[in-house]
Amino acid sequence: MTISKKDCSSNGQVYVIGSGAAGMMAALSCSNSNPVTIITDGKLGHSNSLMAQGGIQVPKDSADDRSAMVEDMLKSGRGSASKERIIYFVKNINDAMNYLLDLGVKFDLEEDGTLVRRHAGGLSSPRIISATDKIGPILINALRKRVISTKNIEVHEKCQVEDIKIMEKRGKNTFQISYRNMGKEFSKKNINN
Repeated sequence: MTISKKDCSSNGQVYVIGSGAAGMMAALSCSNSNPVTIITDGKLGHSNSLMAQGGIQVPKDSADDRSAMVEDMLKSGRGSASKERIIYFVKNINDAMNYLLDLGVKFDLEEDGTLVRRHAGGLSSPRIISATDKIGPILINALRKRVISTKNIEVHEKCQVEDIKIMEKRGKNTFQISYRNMGKEFSKKNINN
């Protein structure tokens, strides 16, 4: 199962820099059709995502609640947010939630088995879904387990990206990523787009 409706379309290796929630979800999504390498400066999953405490804002499955979430986010952005991107985000958040549920993330549930939705500042209705107020560690642990068990994903821990160059080669873009592993020599990887 993927979090997006389409897989990555590249015919080559996919490199993901960073192993927070977004990096691991991107790697998992792309691994269905491409080999993936995650380059991270610490251990897999050690990121700011690990520190998250509150929850994830998720609208109920209704046009009204999705519209209200878009309006709440636009208001919170005070004119600096892209309405098109917010609409896209809100439209696809339930796919991401279903993916997290499939991974086994244990969100707080009502007695009837539905997700608990809490109210928070800036929200016109309760939309915060949490996991015992420790969303970060619970989410990262589930993603980390899936990344480790996915054969198509290679992880390079404790690496620092030094440079990314974009070059044109035979009419195609080629990317060169240089990264250092714990003080060792640079590793340069050429990636054809």
